Amino acid sequence: MKEISRERLINTPFIREIWEVSQRTGIKVYLVGGGLRDMIMEREGYDLDFAVDGDALIFGRKVADAIGEHYFPLDEERSTSRVIVKRDAIGGELDFSRLRGKGIEDDLRARDFTINSMAINLDDIFCGREEIPLIDPLKGLDDLERGCIRSADHTLLIQDPLRMIRAVRLSATLNLSIGEELREFIIMRSESILSISIERIRDELFKILSVDRPHSYINELKTLNLLTCIFPEIESMERIDEGLDHRYHLWQHSLNTLSCLEVILLNLQRFFPDNYQEVGSHLSKETEYQIKRRELLKFTSLFHDIGRSFIRPFNPFEQVERDEDIGVELNTKISKRIRLGGLSRKVVRKITLSHMRPIKISRGKGVGEGDIYRYWRDTGEEGIETCILAIADAEAIRGADHTDNDPIDIMGLGRQMISYYFEVFSDKAKPILSGRDLIDKFGLIPGPLLGMILKKVEDAKGDGIITNREDALMFIKKELPFFGEKKSNV
Repeated sequence: MKEISRERLINTPFIREIWEVSQRTGIKVYLVGGGLRDMIMEREGYDLDFAVDGDALIFGRKVADAIGEHYFPLDEERSTSRVIVKRDAIGGELDFSRLRGKGIEDDLRARDFTINSMAINLDDIFCGREEIPLIDPLKGLDDLERGCIRSADHTLLIQDPLRMIRAVRLSATLNLSIGEELREFIIMRSESILSISIERIRDELFKILSVDRPHSYINELKTLNLLTCIFPEIESMERIDEGLDHRYHLWQHSLNTLSCLEVILLNLQRFFPDNYQEVGSHLSKETEYQIKRRELLKFTSLFHDIGRSFIRPFNPFEQVERDEDIGVELNTKISKRIRLGGLSRKVVRKITLSHMRPIKISRGKGVGEGDIYRYWRDTGEEGIETCILAIADAEAIRGADHTDNDPIDIMGLGRQMISYYFEVFSDKAKPILSGRDLIDKFGLIPGPLLGMILKKVEDAKGDGIITNREDALMFIKKELPFFGEKKSNV
């Protein structure tokens, strides 16, 4: 593990300005925590933590004034504050907290993990030394070199059980392993995670899902008994065999699906060569603060077949058409329970409801343009995630030495459907007729019947039977003559 050079520290944005504020106020300041750890690991980032030997609220405000950025008090009782940096090339957070205990070593011993329990005195950066002394009372640097996560003190995990999930998140984002002693402690105390607000748990979970290959870390949460505490539905999923087409129980199939999904998401250009940029842009959209469509898709993959776990005990080999409906109901409850926002819940719901539809389309006698048009009409932009999940779902089954005499090219169909969405559907989806047109031409009144007629018109447009307004009016006159005309010239 390389030591941090003095030059890198001096050139870190805002370090000098923070040190100059400390000189003017006579307050000693230390660079600590995850920001320092990431520097040691040569990871880029502008989120930095500082321990302040004084009032961190006042100090944070002075730093904000000095660099012209925004100040927020985080916890007045514990004297912690944040400065939000928003500039063209730099965006990040500078956090300031009052030293705990009698000095910096006491403060470091009160932190969650040894790899976060290191510090550098800002005075040492600007005193002219070439080598900067590292304050490391718990041997966090040694743990970084071993690639190991250890807790600084197990009682700190008792005080805040969220740190148990944070250990897995650090393992995922830093590619480190959790020490055996810490693993055993987490398993023993796993149920205490239920004392934590679900919002904090959700945020950590989606940070884990944001890494490139999260399935092994989701499985780690399961092994540590944390995930089952949060989602008790997993127990019923483990008891259910997927049926004749599957070699794994339902939960393992879900993990396999997530694993296949990761491959697709990491290789969009290979899977969708004509539209990978549009797909990538869509998946990068936020549905709420710090939650993107990409992570929601991964989350939904874990519970996409959950409806089967509440049906299959009665007849495990029977294909039940209501799987998706029950799955939607259960996933809606799960989404609400973990406090997902309205748009996020809508995305999860629509993916769950339609995830089998591409496979059903592929098993038809022939895939027509109308089938694809109606798919996008019903799923909207969430159809992109649904297509990708359907591909991953099918590949998860085939990956288990699956033999299928029905040659389903779900990959080819998915590519075709997504190309259709970006290249054809956006124009074709514009309505040919409005409800006002039907009222004026046929004397209809607003109501369900009006909607039914418009849907039939859209279906005919999707099948290529009609292409313009005149065609649509003639179609209605020919196919639905019992409505009669309000005007003589249609």
